[in-house]
Amino acid sequence: MPARGATARTDSHQPGLPRGNNFTAPKRHRATLSVDGVIRILTYNVRSIRAHIVEIKKMSVEWLSREVDILVFTESWLKSGDETPRLPGYVEAGRKDRSENWGSKEGRGGGVLIYVRDRMGYSIDQIDYNRGTIHEGIDFLSINIRRGGKRRIQLVGVYVPPNLSDEVWEEQILDWNIRSNEKGALVIAGDINSHGSWSSMSTVAGDRIEEWCVTKGIEILNDPVIPTRIATTTNSMGDRIIQLSSPDVIMVKTADAINSMWESFPEESCGSDHITIQINLLWSDKTNLGHVKYRKKWKLKKADWDLFRERLRVYCVDSMKDGGRYQNAQELYDLLESNIKSALIEAVPRTTRAREYIWWTDEVEGAVKTRREALKKFRESGLEEDGDIYEQARGGE
Repeated sequence: MPARGATARTDSHQPGLPRGNNFTAPKRHRATLSVDGVIRILTYNVRSIRAHIVEIKKMSVEWLSREVDILVFTESWLKSGDETPRLPGYVEAGRKDRSENWGSKEGRGGGVLIYVRDRMGYSIDQIDYNRGTIHEGIDFLSINIRRGGKRRIQLVGVYVPPNLSDEVWEEQILDWNIRSNEKGALVIAGDINSHGSWSSMSTVAGDRIEEWCVTKGIEILNDPVIPTRIATTTNSMGDRIIQLSSPDVIMVKTADAINSMWESFPEESCGSDHITIQINLLWSDKTNLGHVKYRKKWKLKKADWDLFRERLRVYCVDSMKDGGRYQNAQELYDLLESNIKSALIEAVPRTTRAREYIWWTDEVEGAVKTRREALKKFRESGLEEDGDIYEQARGGE
């Protein structure tokens, strides 16, 4: 019998979890940690935890200082026989390695690894899905989190490899039968390598995931203008360019979205080109996370683009009749932006119910306003000192 918090490797099959010895999980972990009314869950695509373990250990001290309760690492790149790295203040709650029967590099890549704060209560749970059709390249791991008499939270860590086709994703998502209608909260965190309204781009798989979320009553909390991956690549001309995307997501039940706050921490790079993101979720409905902003979502699939082009043309022609009064490129940019928004309002419908952005607090709004004003001034002047002020504003968000 392993000690409390130790890892026990098992070959016996648990319903809903992959067969074989690439899954590890400790026994139940008794809760002795005094906690507040909020649980903090962080997810990060680490792209090999062993390669970046020194940076991860240093960063775990920072995570402890802001009381992060759970760490969900994707692309752990651990294989059967590898020892799970130890992190100060955290214990392993569960681990799912990439199957060595899948992929061209003998199981390299993939994997999900979950840590919890030491002395925090949890138990291993199963994921209920159709084992006959789920692709073995998709890594799932689920645990139950409990704190005394407070409600249970089912946490699901997931990693989906990028080379799965949209057709495979469409088929698999239909069988991903997370028990979202049960009592208690549900949090899904990880890298799904798909894009939709939460990202700067859209894919067929992402559209299907959004349909699935609506059916299951689940909300993706990501901010669509904040990327979770910043990568550099080279275009066909040989120029180095920056690619921004959001494959990493955190999802909760729609009913829990009002009690959740989503955050990103781009400064917490630990060697990967992904960004750590975090959710602060209330255990109790009595606590209030603060002021909530509401934004309506554009229904782009129902847009009348012919009307949009016509209205934009009319607005631009009317604006240029008095074009002589615009002094610089910034004023022309603001005018074009205003014309585009006006044309969008006329040609693209929006949701009737405002989508709740819990993370959009007054503090966040103030930081964004400061950044925008700094960018506007830098565009107008082109001075190096104004550029430095803009960079400082970006770093302060």
